[in-house]
Amino acid sequence: EPLAGPGNLAYIIYTSGSTGTPKGVEVPHRGLTNLVCSQGDLFQVGPESRSTNAFGAAFDAALSATVMPLTRGATLYIQPPEAFRYGEHLARHIETNKITALHLPVSVLKSLPEGDLPSLRSIGTGAEAVAPEVVRRWAGQLRMFNAYGPTETTVVSVMGRCTPEMANSLSVPIGRPLANTSVYVLDERMRLVPVGVPGELYIGGVGVSRGYRGRPGLTAQRFVPDPFGTEPGARLYRTGDLVRYRPDGTLEFLGRLDHQVKIRGHRIELGEIEAALARHPDVANAVVTVDEEGPAGARLVAYVVLRDATAEISDIRPFLRDVLPGYMIPSLIVPIAEIPLLSSGKVDRSRLPSVEGIRPELTAGYVAPEGPVQEALTEIWADLLGLSGVGVQDDFFELGGHSMLIINMIWQIKQRLGVELAFADVFESPVVADLADRVEDLLTEQQEATGEEETAADDGDEGHEPSD
Repeated sequence: EPLAGPGNLAYIIYTSGSTGTPKGVEVPHRGLTNLVCSQGDLFQVGPESRSTNAFGAAFDAALSATVMPLTRGATLYIQPPEAFRYGEHLARHIETNKITALHLPVSVLKSLPEGDLPSLRSIGTGAEAVAPEVVRRWAGQLRMFNAYGPTETTVVSVMGRCTPEMANSLSVPIGRPLANTSVYVLDERMRLVPVGVPGELYIGGVGVSRGYRGRPGLTAQRFVPDPFGTEPGARLYRTGDLVRYRPDGTLEFLGRLDHQVKIRGHRIELGEIEAALARHPDVANAVVTVDEEGPAGARLVAYVVLRDATAEISDIRPFLRDVLPGYMIPSLIVPIAEIPLLSSGKVDRSRLPSVEGIRPELTAGYVAPEGPVQEALTEIWADLLGLSGVGVQDDFFELGGHSMLIINMIWQIKQRLGVELAFADVFESPVVADLADRVEDLLTEQQEATGEEETAADDGDEGHEPSD
């Protein structure tokens, strides 16, 4: 007999921390139960439905994507993570297994190739802002939902149905609160603001978690008493997100009040990266920003003041790999003489130097490509990453590449060289020279296979006279 009740702990998941220490969010069963029931109703999932989990295990959305279909008696298809990183493979998975409902990060949804997926009836997306062109493509074909929610309020708190008309707006609303969830848009004194006026989003209801494990002070700072609620001890979570109500009652996301950002679905505290940089013996000061205009999409940029002018920037990246997950490693590490400050003493981010066209300081020096395969790969990388002078010893990820760009890279290599690489090939051979060797091996295998087929065809014709 199950002994757990609604208030018992369901799981702990760690999120990035502004002080350099990750925060363990304690989520009880009631929040996850409410979420999967709400999503199941919106997605119209039942015993005849087929779903799949497109999230990695470290992402809390993987919980609802797994639990929701199972609680509805639906079929859940388990696939390796790489099945969801290459758009054509994902489309093939949906088509083969006749998937009817699924939830995808925005970046994965963008990678799906053009074409009909007749089995798919409902799709949810989130983790990043949804562009109007994504809505234009999908909202007319099926039930599409935009989802929003911090980890502290159990994955998703607000969700909205996307309509074709939203494709013509400047931004796509995040929707309305789920069942048993309350949201408030408040000013700095926690007063309700009128429709259309920006304010901080506060979230209440059964999805609010216990707080941060072993961090009572931080819990009290972010989880505050609910002045509007009737339940004893009710609390609101301060999201730090700037939103406003639209006239139709939906919420519109406007940005962050602090320097917490989302890049490719990962929520990142820039302060945690700055704290890691400060631990490097050659770094006297550091500030981390997001470059929204990068050719590869939003990317992290670190500006560092070195203690010694002879220190090597290339030594910092390996150090960060030992203390931070891959998605938090800056694409660019830029040395500067000093951090520009405002009169208040805060960083003046507007005076930080532009990074347009800057080539990252890499572990290996520039080596020119040789041969058609190396030349093709360096040209493809330069185009994808907006760089010039890509060399054969350059590492794709040190140049600022990421998993979503690999999808485009594989497609371009297939179009230009006639070889289809596996997603894992890039991770195993991220350096141009090594990846070129892999491409050449595949080309050789193709040529040998073609030769064997031609030989077999010639052997089959031997001894036969042409008919009259």
